[in-house]
Amino acid sequence: MSSRPANTHLRTLLDEADWSYGALVRSVNAVGAELGLQLRYDRSSVSHWLSGTMPRPVVRKLIVEALSRRLGRAVSLPDAGFPDAPAFVPAEPRAARGDAASASEAAQVRAVQDFASASRRARGWQDPLPYRVHALVLSNQLSPSPMDSVLDGLSPADQRLREAALFFAASMNAFGGINARTALMEYAATDVPRLFRAAHGRQERRRAVLSGAARLAYLLARMEEDVVQPGHAQAAYAHAQRLAAACGDRATWGMALRAQSTLALQHGQPRLAVQYAEAAVATGLHHGSPHVAAFLLSQQAVAQATAGDHRQALATLTAAERKYEKEMPRTAQQETDPFEVYPPAALAFQRAQALEAVGDQRAATAALHSSLTLYSQADRRGRTLVAMRLAATLLSLGHLDECCSVTLTAMERIDELESPRAARALSDLLAALASYRRSPHVRAVMARARERIPPQPKARFT
Repeated sequence: MSSRPANTHLRTLLDEADWSYGALVRSVNAVGAELGLQLRYDRSSVSHWLSGTMPRPVVRKLIVEALSRRLGRAVSLPDAGFPDAPAFVPAEPRAARGDAASASEAAQVRAVQDFASASRRARGWQDPLPYRVHALVLSNQLSPSPMDSVLDGLSPADQRLREAALFFAASMNAFGGINARTALMEYAATDVPRLFRAAHGRQERRRAVLSGAARLAYLLARMEEDVVQPGHAQAAYAHAQRLAAACGDRATWGMALRAQSTLALQHGQPRLAVQYAEAAVATGLHHGSPHVAAFLLSQQAVAQATAGDHRQALATLTAAERKYEKEMPRTAQQETDPFEVYPPAALAFQRAQALEAVGDQRAATAALHSSLTLYSQADRRGRTLVAMRLAATLLSLGHLDECCSVTLTAMERIDELESPRAARALSDLLAALASYRRSPHVRAVMARARERIPPQPKARFT
């Protein structure tokens, strides 16, 4: 830590928030816990910050996010008296004033460069970044000639974009978000710009590259979610939106918005989740397959249910299921393509989430059982997360023995996963089971956990 003049900016924000020193550090510690950080800040820490002591870069981000949530608006690092890294300003081709085609080309170049630059920086394993509740939402500025899919009819050379997306999606599902994450960043930082440059002068091929890059950004965001990096996931989804907007890929744009809705729910923002889900449906509902439509509608149902609009949530869920019934996968490739097919196991899981939110725990449990049965054996990550959710639901219903049985089965392969999200779900479940340790079934679960799962180290800041 280095000493600086008194931080009057932070003092002003603290007064505006009407917070005591203790209230600020409790919020900072809580935001850090979302990232798996074990923080031990107290009132004296605030005194140091106000006197000019500069906290660690990670903690500065936690402080401004805590203040943002309290004040109901975005607070930047400079707003709080903390230095900010210079923003990356990509080069772009000069466009004549009023030349729409040149402006569109500039937006395309900028989107590719921004994604490549962010991926290049991320390979250095950047500091954790909290979820920003008041992050800027990109407006719906799509290409003037939107297409349902811009990857259809690609040349053999450009099929690599589809194949790359399939590879990275399968890798994450099989082994977790850590696996192949660096490889995806490398591909985004090097091969995507190269393919984009190679398509110069051929607009349809450039749009295909942009659409493929949007899908890769989406997959990278899902990996960031799985490694419990919600702020970086949020940023990657924004990259997916920009890339999709630059080529008019409404389906991928809608999927990225839908993912932002799930992030908002994970961070206790149901109304924001509804807004994202509604925007996703409005943008992508009629610009993709029935499976894409069901994918978007099912999340809208979950968000509506969580926000308390139970009747509308059930109606939306029914609409999602009707859309889903209209089309089944036509090819073997489609069956494994996350941008073309919505697996029945995933739809059953969304149904369970919506039913749980409306208070029908028993029906939610049945849907989770169905989801677990339907999940592919190759999708270890998905099966494990659903099993953990099912076990937690069974415990809430008082079905202790069945909860322990499901947990033991899930743990058989969890050590094969590199998924901090799954590890956290198991940790939370074991903490809930600790109150029932007198049960021999619970003791068997605890013993199995000690045998198969090494202790997870937590980052500490003081």
